[in-house]
Amino acid sequence: MEKELEFYSLFSAQKNKEAVLKSNFSSDFFDVFSDNVNFEIPVKTKIVLGKTMYDKIDFNDGINFVISDQFLKILTENKLTGWKTYPVEIKNTDKKYYGFQIIGKSGPLKEKKEQGFHIGYEFEKSSWDGTDFFSPKNTHLRFLSEKAKEVLNCEKITNIKIENIKKIENYSFGEE
Repeated sequence: MEKELEFYSLFSAQKNKEAVLKSNFSSDFFDVFSDNVNFEIPVKTKIVLGKTMYDKIDFNDGINFVISDQFLKILTENKLTGWKTYPVEIKNTDKKYYGFQIIGKSGPLKEKKEQGFHIGYEFEKSSWDGTDFFSPKNTHLRFLSEKAKEVLNCEKITNIKIENIKKIENYSFGEE
């Protein structure tokens, strides 16, 4: 019997004193999350909260984030797919970070029939493009393949939390 594919979601671990960056995107920050590049390069930003610079640092828009040189090296060396980066300059630091964009895709999430909170996300597996980082259509969720989860956990990337999508609580407006 073939093993069922497992998928995961990538979150910020929200570590104590983590740095948070100011979002200066001139276009819709949802565009920045996706494959669009309607913003000024390099993105010039500064730390607006906290001070500890982990491998993953969030912008204060709640969607976008940057990754460290170490994180980028791990993604590249392990040939993980479904992402690209853009240049970022963070004021008052000489550390190198890169804006992270998920370009991998899948079809939309399956909507629950009943309104309310539910456990787990589902999507049609055949709609997934096979990349290691991807977002379901019409969402800003960050999904990972099993390979990506294993690599990131093994390499001990800081300030990330990875959770199986079958266990994530979410809200549905139900069918209308």
